[in-house]
Amino acid sequence: MNPFKNTAIASAITLSFISLPSYSNSLYMVSANYSGNTVSQLSLETNTLNELFVLDSASAIDEANGTLYTLVTTPGLASIYTSDLNGDDFQFYNQLHIQSSQIKVDAQTEDIYMSSTLNGWIAIVPEPGVTGGEDDIIFDPISEECWGHCMLEAMAISQTEQKLYYSSRLGEEAIIESVNLGDHVSVSGEVVLTVEDGFKPSEYMPAKDMEYDEKKSTLYWSNDNYIQKLNVDNGKVKDLYEISAGRISAMTVDFEGKKIYWAENEELYSSNLEGKNIRLVLTHDENIISLAAVSEEK
Repeated sequence: MNPFKNTAIASAITLSFISLPSYSNSLYMVSANYSGNTVSQLSLETNTLNELFVLDSASAIDEANGTLYTLVTTPGLASIYTSDLNGDDFQFYNQLHIQSSQIKVDAQTEDIYMSSTLNGWIAIVPEPGVTGGEDDIIFDPISEECWGHCMLEAMAISQTEQKLYYSSRLGEEAIIESVNLGDHVSVSGEVVLTVEDGFKPSEYMPAKDMEYDEKKSTLYWSNDNYIQKLNVDNGKVKDLYEISAGRISAMTVDFEGKKIYWAENEELYSSNLEGKNIRLVLTHDENIISLAAVSEEK
Protein backbone atom coordinates (compact mmCIF):
# COMPACT_ATOMS: atom_id res chain seq x y z
CA MET A 1 0.00 0.00 0.00
CA ASN A 2 1.33 3.42 -0.93
CA PRO A 3 1.04 5.71 2.12
CA PHE A 4 0.77 8.82 -0.06
CA LYS A 5 -2.79 9.55 -1.05
CA ASN A 6 -4.39 12.97 -1.43
CA THR A 7 -7.57 12.98 0.64
CA ALA A 8 -9.25 15.25 3.16
CA ILE A 9 -8.66 14.86 6.88
CA ALA A 10 -10.46 11.68 7.76
CA SER A 11 -10.99 11.89 11.49
CA ALA A 12 -12.78 14.33 13.76
CA ILE A 13 -10.44 16.04 16.21
CA THR A 14 -11.51 17.19 19.65
CA LEU A 15 -9.35 20.11 20.72
CA SER A 16 -9.14 22.54 23.61
CA PHE A 17 -6.57 25.31 24.15
CA ILE A 18 -4.95 26.98 27.14
CA SER A 19 -2.51 29.86 26.50
CA LEU A 20 0.57 29.62 28.73
CA PRO A 21 4.01 31.18 28.97
CA SER A 22 6.95 29.15 27.65
CA TYR A 23 9.82 27.96 29.84
CA SER A 24 13.56 27.93 29.22
CA ASN A 25 13.91 24.23 30.13
CA SER A 26 10.87 22.04 29.66
CA LEU A 27 9.65 18.56 28.96
CA TYR A 28 6.74 18.21 26.58
CA MET A 29 4.66 15.08 26.89
CA VAL A 30 1.70 13.21 25.49
CA SER A 31 -0.40 11.40 28.08
CA ALA A 32 -3.34 9.10 27.48
CA ASN A 33 -6.73 8.80 29.16
CA TYR A 34 -10.24 7.71 28.20
CA SER A 35 -11.51 11.19 27.29
CA GLY A 36 -8.67 12.18 24.94
CA ASN A 37 -4.91 12.39 24.91
CA THR A 38 -3.28 15.46 26.46
CA VAL A 39 -0.21 17.43 25.36
CA SER A 40 1.42 19.10 28.38
CA GLN A 41 4.48 21.12 29.32
CA LEU A 42 6.52 20.38 32.44
CA SER A 43 8.82 23.16 33.65
CA LEU A 44 12.06 21.55 34.81
CA GLU A 45 12.80 24.66 36.86
CA THR A 46 9.57 24.76 38.89
CA ASN A 47 8.30 21.20 38.34
CA THR A 48 4.98 22.73 37.24
CA LEU A 49 2.84 20.74 34.80
CA ASN A 50 0.71 22.81 32.41
CA GLU A 51 -1.86 21.32 30.07
CA LEU A 52 -1.55 22.80 26.56
CA PHE A 53 -4.30 21.05 24.62
CA VAL A 54 -6.30 17.85 24.36
CA LEU A 55 -6.03 16.04 21.05
CA ASP A 56 -7.85 12.81 20.25
CA SER A 57 -5.45 9.97 19.37
CA ALA A 58 -2.27 12.02 19.84
CA SER A 59 0.53 9.47 20.10
CA ALA A 60 3.96 11.14 19.71
CA ILE A 61 5.61 14.55 19.92
CA ASP A 62 8.82 16.20 18.78
CA GLU A 63 10.22 19.76 18.75
CA ALA A 64 12.40 21.71 16.33
CA ASN A 65 13.19 25.44 16.15
CA GLY A 66 10.48 26.42 18.62
CA THR A 67 7.73 24.39 16.94
CA LEU A 68 5.94 21.40 18.45
CA TYR A 69 5.04 18.59 16.07
CA THR A 70 2.29 16.27 17.29
CA LEU A 71 1.43 12.96 15.64
CA VAL A 72 -2.22 11.86 15.62
CA THR A 73 -2.76 8.22 14.71
CA THR A 74 -6.12 6.76 13.69
CA PRO A 75 -6.72 3.47 11.83
CA GLY A 76 -4.95 3.75 8.48
CA LEU A 77 -4.18 7.46 8.82
CA ALA A 78 -1.37 9.45 10.46
CA SER A 79 -1.70 13.24 10.71
CA ILE A 80 0.79 15.89 11.82
CA TYR A 81 -0.22 19.07 13.66
CA THR A 82 2.06 21.96 14.61
CA SER A 83 1.93 24.61 17.34
CA ASP A 84 4.26 26.96 19.14
CA LEU A 85 5.75 26.00 22.51
CA ASN A 86 2.75 27.50 24.32
CA GLY A 87 0.32 25.31 22.37
CA ASP A 88 -0.89 28.31 20.33
CA ASP A 89 -0.90 28.81 16.54
CA PHE A 90 -2.25 25.27 16.16
CA GLN A 91 -2.34 24.06 12.54
CA PHE A 92 -2.84 20.91 10.49
CA TYR A 93 0.37 20.11 8.59
CA ASN A 94 -0.19 17.00 6.44
CA GLN A 95 -0.99 13.30 6.64
CA LEU A 96 0.06 9.89 5.34
CA HIS A 97 -2.03 6.78 4.87
CA ILE A 98 -0.11 4.59 7.28
CA GLN A 99 -0.55 3.53 10.89
CA SER A 100 2.31 5.60 12.27
CA SER A 101 4.19 4.98 15.50
CA GLN A 102 6.77 7.77 15.81
CA ILE A 103 8.03 11.03 14.30
CA LYS A 104 11.41 12.76 14.28
CA VAL A 105 12.05 16.25 12.89
CA ASP A 106 15.27 17.34 11.18
CA ALA A 107 16.01 20.73 12.77
CA GLN A 108 18.06 21.92 9.77
CA THR A 109 15.61 21.13 6.97
CA GLU A 110 12.46 20.70 9.13
CA ASP A 111 11.78 17.44 7.26
CA ILE A 112 9.49 15.21 9.31
CA TYR A 113 10.40 11.52 9.35
CA MET A 114 7.52 9.18 10.18
CA SER A 115 7.83 5.48 11.06
CA SER A 116 5.18 2.75 11.08
CA THR A 117 5.44 -0.46 13.08
CA LEU A 118 2.29 -1.88 11.47
CA ASN A 119 3.06 -1.02 7.84
CA GLY A 120 6.84 -1.27 7.94
CA TRP A 121 7.56 2.16 6.42
CA ILE A 122 9.78 5.13 7.13
CA ALA A 123 8.82 8.13 5.02
CA ILE A 124 9.30 11.89 4.89
CA VAL A 125 6.03 13.75 5.37
CA PRO A 126 5.34 16.09 2.41
CA GLU A 127 5.02 19.82 2.96
CA PRO A 128 1.50 21.20 3.57
CA GLY A 129 -0.70 20.90 0.50
CA VAL A 130 1.70 18.51 -1.25
CA THR A 131 1.04 14.86 -2.03
CA GLY A 132 4.14 12.73 -1.52
CA GLY A 133 5.69 10.22 -3.87
CA GLU A 134 8.08 7.32 -4.02
CA ASP A 135 11.10 9.62 -3.51
CA ASP A 136 9.84 10.39 0.00
CA ILE A 137 10.03 6.74 1.11
CA ILE A 138 13.13 5.91 3.16
CA PHE A 139 12.39 2.32 4.17
CA ASP A 140 9.83 -0.07 2.71
CA PRO A 141 9.15 -3.65 3.79
CA ILE A 142 9.24 -5.12 0.29
CA SER A 143 12.76 -4.06 -0.64
CA GLU A 144 14.02 -4.90 2.84
CA GLU A 145 12.25 -8.30 2.85
CA CYS A 146 10.83 -7.89 6.33
CA TRP A 147 7.10 -7.62 5.59
CA GLY A 148 5.16 -8.17 8.81
CA HIS A 149 8.19 -8.08 11.10
CA CYS A 150 10.10 -4.85 10.27
CA MET A 151 8.92 -3.37 13.61
CA LEU A 152 10.00 0.19 12.82
CA GLU A 153 9.45 2.80 15.52
CA ALA A 154 12.43 4.50 17.20
CA MET A 155 14.38 7.08 15.17
CA ALA A 156 17.09 9.68 15.87
CA ILE A 157 18.77 12.27 13.66
CA SER A 158 22.45 13.24 13.66
CA GLN A 159 23.07 16.65 12.11
CA THR A 160 26.83 16.17 12.38
CA GLU A 161 26.82 12.89 10.50
CA GLN A 162 23.74 13.74 8.39
CA LYS A 163 22.26 10.36 9.27
CA LEU A 164 18.95 8.92 10.41
CA TYR A 165 19.29 6.14 12.98
CA TYR A 166 16.46 3.65 13.48
CA SER A 167 15.79 0.20 14.92
CA SER A 168 14.09 -2.74 13.23
CA ARG A 169 13.18 -6.44 13.59
CA LEU A 170 12.75 -8.61 16.68
CA GLY A 171 14.57 -11.21 18.71
CA GLU A 172 18.04 -12.26 17.58
CA GLU A 173 17.49 -10.41 14.28
CA ALA A 174 16.95 -7.02 16.01
CA ILE A 175 19.32 -4.33 14.76
CA ILE A 176 19.99 -0.60 14.81
CA GLU A 177 20.74 0.82 11.38
CA SER A 178 21.58 4.20 9.85
CA VAL A 179 20.92 5.84 6.50
CA ASN A 180 22.01 9.16 5.04
CA LEU A 181 19.30 11.79 5.52
CA GLY A 182 16.92 11.72 2.58
CA ASP A 183 18.31 8.49 1.08
CA HIS A 184 16.46 5.22 0.64
CA VAL A 185 17.91 2.46 2.81
CA SER A 186 18.96 0.53 -0.30
CA VAL A 187 21.31 3.42 -1.23
CA SER A 188 23.20 4.16 2.00
CA GLY A 189 21.75 1.97 4.76
CA GLU A 190 24.16 0.19 7.08
CA VAL A 191 23.94 -1.89 10.24
CA VAL A 192 25.20 -0.05 13.34
CA LEU A 193 24.48 -2.53 16.14
CA THR A 194 23.27 -6.13 16.49
CA VAL A 195 22.12 -8.30 19.38
CA GLU A 196 25.46 -10.08 19.23
CA ASP A 197 27.18 -6.72 19.78
CA GLY A 198 25.06 -5.87 22.84
CA PHE A 199 21.72 -4.56 21.58
CA LYS A 200 18.91 -5.67 23.92
CA PRO A 201 15.46 -5.62 22.26
CA SER A 202 12.34 -6.20 24.30
CA GLU A 203 9.91 -8.98 23.46
CA TYR A 204 7.61 -6.87 21.30
CA MET A 205 9.87 -4.14 19.88
CA PRO A 206 13.55 -3.46 19.21
CA ALA A 207 13.34 0.16 20.46
CA LYS A 208 10.57 2.71 20.98
CA ASP A 209 12.39 6.01 21.59
CA MET A 210 15.82 7.16 20.43
CA GLU A 211 17.97 10.32 20.81
CA TYR A 212 21.40 11.33 19.49
CA ASP A 213 24.04 13.37 21.35
CA GLU A 214 25.84 15.46 18.73
CA LYS A 215 28.68 16.53 21.05
CA LYS A 216 29.60 13.01 22.20
CA SER A 217 28.52 10.98 19.12
CA THR A 218 26.33 8.86 21.39
CA LEU A 219 23.03 7.18 20.60
CA TYR A 220 20.47 6.58 23.39
CA TRP A 221 17.40 4.36 23.09
CA SER A 222 14.73 2.66 25.16
CA ASN A 223 12.15 -0.09 24.82
CA ASP A 224 9.74 -1.74 27.25
CA ASN A 225 12.55 -3.11 29.41
CA TYR A 226 15.85 -1.31 28.83
CA ILE A 227 17.62 2.01 28.34
CA GLN A 228 20.98 1.70 26.58
CA LYS A 229 23.51 3.90 24.82
CA LEU A 230 26.09 3.41 22.09
CA ASN A 231 29.25 5.39 21.45
CA VAL A 232 29.07 5.51 17.65
CA ASP A 233 32.79 6.25 17.29
CA ASN A 234 34.12 3.23 19.20
CA GLY A 235 31.11 0.89 19.11
CA LYS A 236 30.89 0.50 22.90
CA VAL A 237 27.43 -0.27 24.30
CA LYS A 238 26.42 0.51 27.87
CA ASP A 239 23.35 -0.66 29.79
CA LEU A 240 21.88 2.31 31.66
CA TYR A 241 18.64 1.02 33.16
CA GLU A 242 16.56 -2.14 33.34
CA ILE A 243 13.03 -1.99 34.68
CA SER A 244 12.13 -4.49 37.38
CA ALA A 245 8.35 -4.41 36.88
CA GLY A 246 5.96 -2.75 34.44
CA ARG A 247 7.33 -1.11 31.29
CA ILE A 248 9.14 1.97 30.04
CA SER A 249 6.48 3.86 28.10
CA ALA A 250 8.50 6.89 26.88
CA MET A 251 12.06 8.28 26.98
CA THR A 252 13.95 11.43 25.99
CA VAL A 253 17.31 13.02 26.78
CA ASP A 254 17.99 16.62 27.85
CA PHE A 255 21.57 17.00 26.61
CA GLU A 256 21.95 20.55 27.87
CA GLY A 257 20.76 19.51 31.32
CA LYS A 258 22.69 16.22 31.07
CA LYS A 259 19.73 14.09 32.13
CA ILE A 260 17.74 11.16 30.80
CA TYR A 261 13.98 11.28 31.38
CA TRP A 262 11.71 8.28 31.06
CA ALA A 263 8.19 7.29 32.00
CA GLU A 264 6.95 4.11 33.57
CA ASN A 265 3.29 4.64 32.71
CA GLU A 266 2.15 7.38 35.15
CA GLU A 267 5.54 7.95 36.81
CA LEU A 268 8.28 10.14 35.32
CA TYR A 269 11.91 9.50 36.35
CA SER A 270 15.29 11.07 35.62
CA SER A 271 18.94 10.07 35.86
CA ASN A 272 22.28 11.43 34.75
CA LEU A 273 23.64 10.37 31.35
CA GLU A 274 25.21 7.28 32.92
CA GLY A 275 21.91 6.03 34.34
CA LYS A 276 22.88 7.01 37.90
CA ASN A 277 21.20 9.27 40.49
CA ILE A 278 17.72 8.08 39.60
CA ARG A 279 14.88 10.13 41.05
CA LEU A 280 11.13 10.37 40.72
CA VAL A 281 10.26 13.66 38.97
CA LEU A 282 6.48 13.46 38.66
CA THR A 283 3.53 11.21 39.37
CA HIS A 284 0.91 11.86 36.69
CA ASP A 285 -2.73 10.79 36.73
CA GLU A 286 -2.43 9.66 33.08
CA ASN A 287 -0.14 7.24 31.22
CA ILE A 288 2.79 9.12 29.64
CA ILE A 289 3.34 7.82 26.09
CA SER A 290 5.74 10.35 24.51
CA LEU A 291 8.37 12.84 25.71
CA ALA A 292 10.42 15.65 24.15
CA ALA A 293 13.05 17.75 25.97
CA VAL A 294 13.34 21.42 25.02
CA SER A 295 16.24 23.52 26.35
CA GLU A 296 16.54 27.17 25.36
CA GLU A 297 19.10 29.72 26.44
CA LYS A 298 17.63 32.52 28.54
